[in-house]
Amino acid sequence: MSLTVFVINATNVPNAETFGKSDPYVSIEFQGLKQKTEYKDGDLNPTWNQKLEFDLKGTALSSNDSMQIYVKDYEKIGRNRLLGQATLSMKDLVKQKNLKLGLKLVDGSKRDVGCVLNIQLTYSPPASAKKSERSESTRLNSNH
Repeated sequence: MSLTVFVINATNVPNAETFGKSDPYVSIEFQGLKQKTEYKDGDLNPTWNQKLEFDLKGTALSSNDSMQIYVKDYEKIGRNRLLGQATLSMKDLVKQKNLKLGLKLVDGSKRDVGCVLNIQLTYSPPASAKKSERSESTRLNSNH
């Protein structure tokens, strides 16, 4: 009933700063929910080791579902800038329940930015389908 994204690290994060270095963080959008990591000050090869959880509210993942993943530059003043992004299909996760991936990020124009984001996904499907089958067979047996 939950989807956990463990954000491990990123390598070769683009530097969007004129002075200094980008302060990257990861923002993930899934089924209208948004979660983000803390930002890493001036680190173009950041390690987060941070767990982000999405409560699926008893709904099973569909292989048609997808997740939007963004690496952005944190700005104290002004808008946070996009450093790279990826769209991840849930198709493989629905089958395997646990995936470790190195995502190649692209910019807003879908060009490779040379950055790889390492994440691990864990999917715990709802037990409701199994429970309803069991309770149905129990009901049938008790009527005899």
